[in-house]
Amino acid sequence: MSTQASFESFSLPPKILEALKISHINVPSALQGLSIPTLMAGNDFIAMAKSGTGRTLAFCLPLMGLINKVREEDFCALVLTPHRDSAIQINDVLNFLSVELDLPRPVLVMGGSASHYQIEGLKSSPKFIVATPGRLVDLMLDGHTQLDRVKFVVVDEADKMIDMGFAPQLNEILKGLPVDRQSVLFTTDFTEEVSTLCEKYLKNPTRVEIKSDDLIPASTVEKITLELEEPQKFEKLLEILAENAGPAIVFTRTKYRAERLARQLEKKDMAVGRIHPDRSLTQRQATLKAFRENEFRILVATDIAARGIDVAHVSLVINFDIPNVPEDFLLRLGRTGRDGVSGKAFSFVSPEVREEWRAILRLIDPELYEKTPHVPNAPRPEKPQAAERTEKPERSERSERGPRQEKPKRAPQQQARESQPEASHERPAKSWDEEDDDYFPQPSLEEQMNRIDSASGVRRHARPQNQNNGNGNGRSHNNNRPSSSNNRNGGPNRGAKRPYEKDNRGARPVRRNFDDEGSGNR
Repeated sequence: MSTQASFESFSLPPKILEALKISHINVPSALQGLSIPTLMAGNDFIAMAKSGTGRTLAFCLPLMGLINKVREEDFCALVLTPHRDSAIQINDVLNFLSVELDLPRPVLVMGGSASHYQIEGLKSSPKFIVATPGRLVDLMLDGHTQLDRVKFVVVDEADKMIDMGFAPQLNEILKGLPVDRQSVLFTTDFTEEVSTLCEKYLKNPTRVEIKSDDLIPASTVEKITLELEEPQKFEKLLEILAENAGPAIVFTRTKYRAERLARQLEKKDMAVGRIHPDRSLTQRQATLKAFRENEFRILVATDIAARGIDVAHVSLVINFDIPNVPEDFLLRLGRTGRDGVSGKAFSFVSPEVREEWRAILRLIDPELYEKTPHVPNAPRPEKPQAAERTEKPERSERSERGPRQEKPKRAPQQQARESQPEASHERPAKSWDEEDDDYFPQPSLEEQMNRIDSASGVRRHARPQNQNNGNGNGRSHNNNRPSSSNNRNGGPNRGAKRPYEKDNRGARPVRRNFDDEGSGNR
């Protein structure tokens, strides 16, 4: 598979070529050498390529050239990706290139962030839209965006998008695009679902495949392999960090091991950042920004969250755990040795991962793979189980244990309190003003309300005494206010709801009294 000698052979804008030279990107990858001329010619394109093939620039560079040609027209380009981290990385690349060509900044549409900023950006007629399918469909259904301006569409990692359950959203988006458009699709595996998608939405596409043999690690990366037992890894990590200067990325297999390793390094008074799936999007972005600005030296990450790591000055990569997928090893190595700067990559190989390491050798060094004997993995050490609870010994007889110990005597104050009779809460026979000066009864509700009214200056009517209402039930009614005791059926209107009534002068509302249930007020 031939590759173009340089980017100058493509029909890219001169300012883009200058930006690539400043970034020390001089030679296109195998995928870029095939995608850029095909897309610049206006053809649909399908690429089967894995991570580490330069996929982002493979469609960002031609999109810039195509949009720059029609910048006076009301067209835009749409890029769909399943992961928020990859969406942020693509948006950063397009943003950098847009500034060089004096184009509007791209609009990033994804979940996990406020939608009102995204809605405002979509209303400003952007030239580039980078989106995850879920959030974009939500805004479409709410009527906040229309895709009739899309002239170019890129579907990145189509197979993973379908595996994650975004097939309905992806079909909804592609159906809403104009028929006259140019479509590009990138996938890792060409599954049946991806084939159906291409037949439905792409027109006579050019199909290429980048094999694993084309994924060669950078020659500027020095690869060092160390066979260690699991307990020896941490001490060796400290030794490597002490002997080698510069920023370092340490990769682990799981998020739990990443968090645990970061805390152990912090106990050694080291400035450490971490990136793993349990960290929120805001935390991951802040960590990457701090790592780029050299606020800390060591970054502990997992493979899934590390796809969005794009830092140019990393000089050291340490594979604390060997990845399960051989291609992920190449992705890790691609974090160092960039821009012609040398870097080192250490790999800790324990007896539990011999087969995984042999599969990686088959990808990166076939000759060494043939020389390496096949040795099965050693069993992983089991976690220590809690000790079994032993049965309690039988208690001996009382005669063997000696006499029973007496309980401590209680204090005299406690004995005095227990000897006193309980206080009576019954009202005494005589009133408080005659003999019992220490007794102050609780004032009635009417007295309390009168005190409140007198303090606030509100005039209040006197409350009549309870009297028989003629029905023999002894219930009282207030005769000074309009009667609401009878409803249409002639009975007591217990369901009447009157928030307030006015006095005879028609001035301000009068405070209502809540009498017995027969008063009709609730």
